[in-house]
Amino acid sequence: MKLDHPSAQQCHSCAAHLKHRLYCDSCEKIQQLGKGDDYFTIFGHPRQFLLDPEVIEAAFENLVMALHPDFYANAEPVQQSLSLEHTALLHEAKGALFNPYLRGRYLLSLLVPELGASLVKPPQAFLIQTFEWQETLDHAHAKGSNLKGVADQIQAQKTDIELSLQDQFQQLETYADQPELVVEIGVNLGKLKFILNLQQRINDIKKSR
Repeated sequence: MKLDHPSAQQCHSCAAHLKHRLYCDSCEKIQQLGKGDDYFTIFGHPRQFLLDPEVIEAAFENLVMALHPDFYANAEPVQQSLSLEHTALLHEAKGALFNPYLRGRYLLSLLVPELGASLVKPPQAFLIQTFEWQETLDHAHAKGSNLKGVADQIQAQKTDIELSLQDQFQQLETYADQPELVVEIGVNLGKLKFILNLQQRINDIKKSR
C-alpha cells in the first residue's frame, strides 16, 4: 500500500504533486485542509475499517517531523498556526485510528453522519459471555493463574468482530442508505467496546504481577 494521498492533489503554493496531504515536499509549505479530508486521507490510507498500521505509522513519523512547530518559528503567521493545528490533528487522528472502536465510530460518522452517533446494546448472550470472561479474569488475578486460555478466546472474538465490521463497512460504503446495516454495525461496535475493555483488564493484570 503506497503512502500517496489516494486522490492526488496539488500544493496550494507551488502546484506540485502532494505526496502527503498536509505538506508539500517541493516548497515545504503546510497545506490547508479541504472539505473531503479526514483522519484517513491525511495519512494517505484508504477509508476502510481494517487498518494497515505501518502506513499510518510511516506517514505519521514523516509528517510530525515536517510539521514540527520549531521549524516554523520564523515563518508567516498562517504557517505557524497551521503547524500547531496540524501537529495536534496528527496525534488526534493517530490515536483514533489505532483504537478499533474509535475508528469504527469515526468511520460510521463519515459514512452516515445523521445515524453514526448512536450505538446499539449488544445481545444478551454476548453480555453474559463477557461477564463470564470477566469472572475468569478476576479469578485468574486472585489465584495468579495463567491468562493465556481466556486471552486467546477474547482475541478470537475480537478478530471475528473486526472482520465482520470490515465487511459491513464495505457494504455501507457502496450502499449508504441501509438503516438496518447501520444498526448491525452499531451492535458490533458495542461488542468491540466490551472486548477492548476485557483486553485492557488482561494488560492491567499482567502489569500488576
